[in-house]
Amino acid sequence: MNHELSSPSTPPPSTPIVTSSGNENPHPSETDVAVWSRMIDWQLEGLEAARGLWQHGSTVEALRQVGEKILARLRAEGSSMESGMGSHLSESEKRKLADQAMAGKVTLLQFGPVDIGSPINWNTREHEDGQWTVHLSYMHWIHHLADVFLMTGEELYAARWLEVVEDFLEQRPYGTPALNYCSSRPPVLNHAKTCNNGESYGGSDAWISLSCHWRTDSWLYGLRALSRSHVLTYDRLLRILTSLFDEHLHVMVANPRENTPNQFLAIAASMVRLGVAMPEFKAANVAFAIGYERMLRAIGNVMLPDGSDLEQSVNYNIRFCDAMTEVAEYLRQLAPERAKKFHTAARMRAICILALVTPLGRTVSLAKTGILPMKKRTDGWREPLDLLWIDHVFSGGKSGPTPPFQSLVFPYGGYYTLRSGWARTSDYLFFKASAAGLGHMHEDCLSLHITANGYDLIVDSGNFSYTKLTPLDEAMNAYCFKSESHSTVLVDGHGQGRFAQRKNRLWNHDEAPQMRGCDQPPLPARSFEGKGFAFLEGAYADGYGPEGEIQAVHQRSIVWIRQLGWLVVDRLTSETPRHYTGVWTLAPEFSAEQTTLKSGHVAASQAEGGMTLLPVTKGECTLKMFHGSEEPLLGWFSHVYGGRKPKPDIHVGFSATGRVTTMATLILPERLETVKKMIRLEAPESELAAQIDLGAKGRLTFECGAGGSGEAELEVSWTSASEKVGRFMVRGETLLETIDEKTSPLSPIPGADTLLL
Repeated sequence: MNHELSSPSTPPPSTPIVTSSGNENPHPSETDVAVWSRMIDWQLEGLEAARGLWQHGSTVEALRQVGEKILARLRAEGSSMESGMGSHLSESEKRKLADQAMAGKVTLLQFGPVDIGSPINWNTREHEDGQWTVHLSYMHWIHHLADVFLMTGEELYAARWLEVVEDFLEQRPYGTPALNYCSSRPPVLNHAKTCNNGESYGGSDAWISLSCHWRTDSWLYGLRALSRSHVLTYDRLLRILTSLFDEHLHVMVANPRENTPNQFLAIAASMVRLGVAMPEFKAANVAFAIGYERMLRAIGNVMLPDGSDLEQSVNYNIRFCDAMTEVAEYLRQLAPERAKKFHTAARMRAICILALVTPLGRTVSLAKTGILPMKKRTDGWREPLDLLWIDHVFSGGKSGPTPPFQSLVFPYGGYYTLRSGWARTSDYLFFKASAAGLGHMHEDCLSLHITANGYDLIVDSGNFSYTKLTPLDEAMNAYCFKSESHSTVLVDGHGQGRFAQRKNRLWNHDEAPQMRGCDQPPLPARSFEGKGFAFLEGAYADGYGPEGEIQAVHQRSIVWIRQLGWLVVDRLTSETPRHYTGVWTLAPEFSAEQTTLKSGHVAASQAEGGMTLLPVTKGECTLKMFHGSEEPLLGWFSHVYGGRKPKPDIHVGFSATGRVTTMATLILPERLETVKKMIRLEAPESELAAQIDLGAKGRLTFECGAGGSGEAELEVSWTSASEKVGRFMVRGETLLETIDEKTSPLSPIPGADTLLL
């Protein structure tokens, strides 16, 4: 349902929620009054008149004054503390979702609209997905009711918002017998524990601390919006705030969730928001103090010195910038030195995220991050974080000041980007050569994302869902997690085994991580660039197989030949004979019909253009394509939650009996039907040398050596069709290029940790 917002409209009738009491707006009971009066900080500056009434026994009138004071402040603040939920949606999209909620229907995680009943069935499940039920209790979906009330002033939207919240408070208060709860541990026994301390699991997970975080943010935003409505009376306000301070805050304090960094930060930020928003409550100082200290801990423990993070999932940490910016603004006037730390952290994290935005205006798909459109999600960073060049990033380089970088590397997080410019048609490569991560990491070390000429060539396969209730969910989640869904290498048919390393070596799952981001050293990788070439290199040595039991080392070097494409050199070392599989996950726009396995190379086409993938090995190699395959489950791209579409997965298989073997792969951003390659077989076993005739594109010659006794590790020579020659060489720590017969060293690519902040 779409509405023209400029013209008057009548909202759809809401589905009334019938509570067990049958009273739509009950007056405060004696119990309510007693509870509320104990929670108010009557000594707070500004409550003198209310305190006098309370001291003389006029408690109800005193509480009314406190409630009216809070409502007046909320009205004055307007929407300045917006949590950001739904901010990337258009007004018409918000109106559509709000009208669904008015009619008792909800769309979550791409599924819906779903009828949730009246009274609401908080155990409603759609698509056999328990996460749908969890997100129902998060209540971020009622944010749209508040937004549309602000847009239109129509009271029915405000009334519906209150109906939903009050229905939850009646049916799902903390401790309700309908839910299962973990035992609470005394604080002295719980100092190192991170979760399952009095939380409810099963069913809707309505009282886990993550749910409490989402509801806290949603309710605070909604209360601010509804403060302009006559339906939000002081007693209804105090009932909601009592739950936030007495129930929600209790769960968030007891369950910090430090093992999952984005949740740890989000919960801490909600506590800070609650403490700042409602100083009239005694527990406000507790909420702020604990939340503030946890946010500082998040900066030190999770964020790396270059702005990247240990969790390695961009989508979960976008709100890091929003939360840190928000706290910096709270503190700017009162404690500017404290504000500076939060501002710097937010800015560094924002630069990291923006460096991972491709020329198409969306992030690379990294771990549990889908490919996200980013413009609207980052609009709020421009002025507060002094990132005036954001417009340049999202306009294809057509407006705003130029960013202070093109290619940028994150040596602590292991993220490396090569970029030819900011136009939509610019070349872009993202290379992930990271250490083991926390939380939502995938087995994706040394994987790539490549964009050129206005379209994606190589992508990550994405993330499917959070449930194992159906065979499809279980299989797709396993596929998206494993190395098989990333452009890296398999050993004897097995992917990387870092999850086993993380589980067995880093920490007991129920204890706080023994890792501090600020203490991590930079990773031993290399990144250099010159006029005609750029070079990246990283390695993986943490084992393959379910337990990391297969010992092999993978070193990947990438040479960007600026006028041609990318040469990827994979050097594999093992003490025993192995079978290796190079995996290349092509973008879903390349269909099976337009992706052809030629004699020794892959040629692919789509509407925007094409690509060529040419593997070179010394011995025989096999090429296979999996496109939407169910058995084995390969060749899929998850574009939305619970959704998938086919894409080509190219597998290059080859065997090695020696200790060291090398595979090189040339990736070009256009389709070539005919490619001639000549491999020099007389080279030593650990080396690979070849010449490739690319027709009108010229000739490429390369030699991959052992690098011993002063020999070059890698030499690349490209002769264009006009006979212009460019050469690149790596010899130890020396990297040289020769352009127009002039030889010069390559320069280190700027690191985000050294970028002028």
